[in-house]
Amino acid sequence: MPAPVLPLMRGYLSEVRPWLMQRGGEDHDVLWVTDRGRPFDPNFLGMKIGGLTKRLTGVRVPPHLFRDAAATTLVRLSPECAQLIRPLLAHAGFGTAEKHYIHAQGIEAARDYAEAVMRLRRGDKDTGKHKP
Repeated sequence: MPAPVLPLMRGYLSEVRPWLMQRGGEDHDVLWVTDRGRPFDPNFLGMKIGGLTKRLTGVRVPPHLFRDAAATTLVRLSPECAQLIRPLLAHAGFGTAEKHYIHAQGIEAARDYAEAVMRLRRGDKDTGKHKP
Protein backbone atom coordinates (compact mmCIF):
# COMPACT_ATOMS: atom_id res chain seq x y z
CA MET A 1 0.00 0.00 0.00
CA PRO A 2 1.40 3.45 -0.87
CA ALA A 3 2.84 5.25 2.16
CA PRO A 4 0.52 8.32 1.90
CA VAL A 5 -2.51 6.03 2.15
CA LEU A 6 -1.36 4.14 5.27
CA PRO A 7 -2.48 6.70 7.89
CA LEU A 8 -5.90 6.94 6.24
CA MET A 9 -6.27 3.16 6.13
CA ARG A 10 -5.17 2.81 9.75
CA GLY A 11 -7.75 5.42 10.78
CA TYR A 12 -10.48 3.62 8.86
CA LEU A 13 -9.56 0.24 10.37
CA SER A 14 -9.11 1.43 13.95
CA GLU A 15 -11.88 4.03 14.24
CA VAL A 16 -14.30 4.39 11.34
CA ARG A 17 -15.01 0.75 10.48
CA PRO A 18 -15.50 -0.36 14.10
CA TRP A 19 -17.87 2.56 14.68
CA LEU A 20 -19.88 1.71 11.55
CA MET A 21 -19.98 -1.98 12.53
CA GLN A 22 -21.19 -1.16 16.04
CA ARG A 23 -23.74 1.33 14.70
CA GLY A 24 -25.35 -1.38 12.58
CA GLY A 25 -24.85 -4.25 15.03
CA GLU A 26 -22.75 -6.11 12.46
CA ASP A 27 -20.01 -8.68 13.06
CA HIS A 28 -18.05 -9.83 9.98
CA ASP A 29 -14.62 -9.44 8.40
CA VAL A 30 -15.54 -7.61 5.18
CA LEU A 31 -13.23 -4.61 4.77
CA TRP A 32 -15.47 -2.00 3.16
CA VAL A 33 -18.83 -1.42 4.83
CA THR A 34 -21.91 0.76 4.45
CA ASP A 35 -22.93 3.48 6.88
CA ARG A 36 -24.65 0.71 8.90
CA GLY A 37 -21.69 -1.68 8.89
CA ARG A 38 -23.12 -4.05 6.30
CA PRO A 39 -20.83 -5.35 3.54
CA PHE A 40 -21.07 -3.42 0.31
CA ASP A 41 -22.65 -5.29 -2.57
CA PRO A 42 -19.83 -6.36 -4.93
CA ASN A 43 -21.40 -4.23 -7.66
CA PHE A 44 -21.91 -1.15 -5.47
CA LEU A 45 -19.05 0.97 -6.82
CA GLY A 46 -19.76 0.03 -10.42
CA MET A 47 -23.39 1.03 -10.05
CA LYS A 48 -22.46 4.24 -8.22
CA ILE A 49 -19.82 5.28 -10.77
CA GLY A 50 -22.08 4.38 -13.70
CA GLY A 51 -24.96 6.37 -12.23
CA LEU A 52 -22.77 9.37 -11.41
CA THR A 53 -21.20 9.54 -14.87
CA LYS A 54 -24.66 9.22 -16.46
CA ARG A 55 -26.00 12.07 -14.31
CA LEU A 56 -23.01 14.35 -14.95
CA THR A 57 -22.32 13.62 -18.61
CA GLY A 58 -25.42 11.94 -19.98
CA VAL A 59 -23.36 8.81 -20.75
CA ARG A 60 -23.03 5.84 -18.40
CA VAL A 61 -19.31 5.00 -18.03
CA PRO A 62 -18.55 1.74 -16.21
CA PRO A 63 -15.42 1.63 -14.00
CA HIS A 64 -13.67 -0.80 -16.32
CA LEU A 65 -13.50 1.88 -19.01
CA PHE A 66 -11.49 4.09 -16.65
CA ARG A 67 -8.94 1.26 -16.27
CA ASP A 68 -8.92 0.78 -20.02
CA ALA A 69 -8.44 4.51 -20.64
CA ALA A 70 -5.65 4.72 -18.05
CA ALA A 71 -3.75 1.86 -19.65
CA THR A 72 -4.14 3.23 -23.18
CA THR A 73 -3.17 6.75 -22.06
CA LEU A 74 -0.07 5.41 -20.29
CA VAL A 75 1.09 3.70 -23.48
CA ARG A 76 0.23 6.71 -25.65
CA LEU A 77 2.30 9.01 -23.46
CA SER A 78 5.16 6.58 -23.01
CA PRO A 79 5.18 3.43 -25.21
CA GLU A 80 8.16 2.07 -23.30
CA CYS A 81 5.93 1.95 -20.21
CA ALA A 82 3.65 -0.72 -21.74
CA GLN A 83 5.33 -3.22 -19.44
CA LEU A 84 3.82 -1.38 -16.44
CA ILE A 85 0.23 -2.13 -17.48
CA ARG A 86 0.26 -5.76 -16.35
CA PRO A 87 1.21 -5.07 -12.71
CA LEU A 88 -0.81 -1.83 -12.62
CA LEU A 89 -4.02 -3.59 -13.62
CA ALA A 90 -3.09 -6.89 -11.90
CA HIS A 91 -3.28 -8.95 -15.07
CA ALA A 92 -1.68 -12.39 -15.25
CA GLY A 93 -0.13 -11.95 -18.69
CA PHE A 94 1.08 -9.33 -21.15
CA GLY A 95 -1.80 -9.88 -23.62
CA THR A 96 -3.97 -7.05 -22.29
CA ALA A 97 -1.01 -4.67 -22.19
CA GLU A 98 -0.25 -5.58 -25.79
CA LYS A 99 -3.88 -4.80 -26.73
CA HIS A 100 -3.54 -1.33 -25.17
CA TYR A 101 -0.21 -0.80 -26.91
CA ILE A 102 -1.74 -1.68 -30.27
CA HIS A 103 -4.78 0.51 -29.53
CA ALA A 104 -2.55 3.45 -28.62
CA GLN A 105 -0.49 3.00 -31.77
CA GLY A 106 -3.73 2.89 -33.79
CA ILE A 107 -4.84 6.18 -32.23
CA GLU A 108 -1.53 7.81 -33.15
CA ALA A 109 -1.65 6.42 -36.70
CA ALA A 110 -5.23 7.69 -37.15
CA ARG A 111 -4.21 11.16 -35.94
CA ASP A 112 -1.21 11.21 -38.29
CA TYR A 113 -3.46 10.15 -41.19
CA ALA A 114 -6.07 12.81 -40.37
CA GLU A 115 -3.33 15.43 -40.19
CA ALA A 116 -1.94 14.35 -43.59
CA VAL A 117 -5.43 14.53 -45.14
CA MET A 118 -5.96 18.02 -43.73
CA ARG A 119 -2.61 19.15 -45.13
CA LEU A 120 -3.52 17.78 -48.55
CA ARG A 121 -6.85 19.61 -48.44
CA ARG A 122 -5.04 22.85 -47.59
CA GLY A 123 -2.66 22.24 -50.46
CA ASP A 124 0.46 21.75 -48.33
CA LYS A 125 3.22 19.86 -50.10
CA ASP A 126 4.60 18.31 -46.88
CA THR A 127 1.86 15.87 -45.85
CA GLY A 128 3.69 13.89 -43.22
CA LYS A 129 5.84 14.15 -40.11
CA HIS A 130 8.65 12.11 -41.63
CA LYS A 131 10.59 13.21 -44.70
CA PRO A 132 11.93 10.52 -47.07
